[in-house]
Amino acid sequence: MKRLVLILTLVLLVVAVSLAQQAQMTSVTTIAGDSVKLYQFRSVEYLPSGVIWLQAAPIAYTGANYVFVSSDNGVTWFKRLVYTNSGLGSPGISMIAAKDANTAFVATTTGEIFRTTNGGVKWDTVTKYSTPDVAFADGIKYVGQDSLVAYGDAADAQGVFVTRSFDGGNTWTRFTNFSNDSLKTDGIYAGSVSYGGAMDAYGKTAWLSLYNTANDPPSLLKSTDGGTTWSWFRVTLPSGPANNYSILSLTFKDNNVGFVVSRRAYASATTNSNYLTRTTDGGKTWSDTISVEPGKAHPDAKPMTVKGIRGTNTVIAVGFGSSGSKAWMSTDNGLTFSALNPPSPNSGSDLRNLAFGSATQGIMVGYQNIVRITLPTAVENEHSTIPTGFALEQNYPNPFNPTTKISYSVPKTSVVELKVYDLLGRTVATLVNSEQTVGTHTVSFDAKGLSSGVYLYTMKAGDFTATKSLLLIK
Repeated sequence: MKRLVLILTLVLLVVAVSLAQQAQMTSVTTIAGDSVKLYQFRSVEYLPSGVIWLQAAPIAYTGANYVFVSSDNGVTWFKRLVYTNSGLGSPGISMIAAKDANTAFVATTTGEIFRTTNGGVKWDTVTKYSTPDVAFADGIKYVGQDSLVAYGDAADAQGVFVTRSFDGGNTWTRFTNFSNDSLKTDGIYAGSVSYGGAMDAYGKTAWLSLYNTANDPPSLLKSTDGGTTWSWFRVTLPSGPANNYSILSLTFKDNNVGFVVSRRAYASATTNSNYLTRTTDGGKTWSDTISVEPGKAHPDAKPMTVKGIRGTNTVIAVGFGSSGSKAWMSTDNGLTFSALNPPSPNSGSDLRNLAFGSATQGIMVGYQNIVRITLPTAVENEHSTIPTGFALEQNYPNPFNPTTKISYSVPKTSVVELKVYDLLGRTVATLVNSEQTVGTHTVSFDAKGLSSGVYLYTMKAGDFTATKSLLLIK
């Protein structure tokens, strides 16, 4: 058994290197007629429909804050001004949350949340928790069709504010206490916005990261019901003492497996370093430090943001080195990484964030840099452990438009058939019809040519048969 697991691990490592070499990356040099080198980019949303929302601020910053919007996977763009505040010394938008090509929200460093419903042409303030330069909205995410959670540093300069909306941003409710823990505590702050944002959401589950200037360990706020109730737990990270850490970037591939880029320490008087670590229990415990590029010194392999591509075993980290922008990819759920070598305009550029609209199409953004990335299409083995039986998982996302992912488990090498049917029993797609190796696999289903409605997908392997439904909404 140990030998088989070792062989599987070696195979996955070889596949990781091979797929990293096959990844195609294209530098975007102009956006809506402007040179990319004029801007710094931080927050980005990439929807399965091909819609991309991208925050931008001029490098010669005068207080103007923009978004660029694309409805065709980044081929064409529109530039929209969100707001201007000449008193700001750094970009004013910390995070974008988008529903579609028309509706999006931005959280701002002045504690305001703006909403547009016409593709960014007009923005309205939907809630405000600050006066300029006092409070700070670090993040905002959808946690359902019309439910959102936002958080940041409190307007009274003490503690953190967490707020939610269940009606598409029309009304908001602020939390102040969780299980006898008060958010109004001096020294507690929300996570970083300098990189990709220390907040994430998966379905109705949301994670918010906090740090404490009193040298206490960082902590996570977690909700599994769309922001109705929360739990608060402290986090022990590797590579040094448990205290004096801040979480710079946070991502979860599902409700259990997640990654953070953390920094030791937040104080400028202490040596700063970025560390990548992994959790398999929803964020309560974390692995030892993961090296994104073994053999490289930290200054030449410094991750800034990490993202897991949901429904796959792929994890990508972006950042910079002594020669400029850098990126690394894992195809074994973050156990090992290979360098991607993305285009870098100059040694001062970096990559601060990334997003994927599907398992193969993504975008990486940063200082003076936008890179479109295409990963090879493959049925991917998601885990190195051996499944105990055949299993067919629910597709994600569901509902979907037009692509979704379907995972299935194979406990022994077997011929697997996976097909999609309409409600009349007609085959509309054959996703798998071949011998599959031991492991958990994920395959993509593209329903671009199909009409909206309910479809069925069936897996057959030996005596095993399982059927589930999926919902296509266009």
